[in-house]
Amino acid sequence: PEAKEAIAAYDKAILAFRRVDKGTDSYEKAFVQIGLCEFNKFAWDALAAERSIEIFDEYLNVFTQDQNFLPTTPKGKKLRKDSVAKADFYLGRAYRNLAAAGDLTAWEKMLKHLEGFEDRHPDQDDQIGAVKTYRTEAFLATSREDEAVAEYEALVASGARSTWLNSCSFKLYVYFKAQADAITDVEAKVPSQRKAVKYLQVANSQAPTPKWQ
Repeated sequence: PEAKEAIAAYDKAILAFRRVDKGTDSYEKAFVQIGLCEFNKFAWDALAAERSIEIFDEYLNVFTQDQNFLPTTPKGKKLRKDSVAKADFYLGRAYRNLAAAGDLTAWEKMLKHLEGFEDRHPDQDDQIGAVKTYRTEAFLATSREDEAVAEYEALVASGARSTWLNSCSFKLYVYFKAQADAITDVEAKVPSQRKAVKYLQVANSQAPTPKWQ
């Protein structure tokens, strides 16, 4: 019952956003909000992720490229900047949702889409931290540990918040611990164990309440 209520609420919101007049300052925000509604419906509707991807892609690659809808007012330009950053970010997250649900090809799509995000939106500090964490996760999921470590190092260099340092380093810990556990020879597993310990220590130090004394 709760799922049906949630889906109905999002569908009602989508209908409301669709009534926003095209060409108004609020239209772009409404466009992206429709995509976000579909993104959130993925928790109960497996097809919602694909619909959100189509909406965000249309907004970023069709609507914003249309010269008839270039914003001319300060408010409109600010809304365009914010809406583009949000659509860009959530398009990547939609691919991540698909990958986490079992579509392993979506990891590569996410990596390709989010590449250069920090250059496109240099003022979105928290989203940049999230993007680098998601990219690290994708590299690990596709067994590209050197690239994952490099992405993590870039996250550290960016001065990311402890939330993302904790999350990203813990993902690396889980990966290297699993790698060590899969090796039967005691001596051979030591390098992976050392990496696991290194990243667990970082995760612990960045947690608001350290769990691993």
